[in-house]
Amino acid sequence: MKILEQIALIFLIWLISDFIGLYIPLPSGLIGMILLFLILKTKLLKVEFFNDLSDFMLKNLAFFFIPPGVMILKSLDIIKANIIPLSVIILISTIIVMALTSLVVQFLAERFD
Repeated sequence: MKILEQIALIFLIWLISDFIGLYIPLPSGLIGMILLFLILKTKLLKVEFFNDLSDFMLKNLAFFFIPPGVMILKSLDIIKANIIPLSVIILISTIIVMALTSLVVQFLAERFD
């Protein structure tokens, strides 16, 4: 029953963030993460409150990859037709993410060292 309470609270935060997202030009997912962070930081709830739900989600993580996998298989003909552009985009974006991550880590290491 505790998992249901935790799921209900997550859905409540999601609904609130979705409502706030109608008036603030930010993604509702980001607003929800900020709300959850503030709830945890102000100690309205402790992180341990979500232990059962997080354990359940981690144990069943593979289940959440089924819909994206099915969509990839359904779109295989589109992917085959565009394999070169997709490969170039993936390669370039990976290099950019790695470089930016490296620069941010260096900056933070120098700043806080």
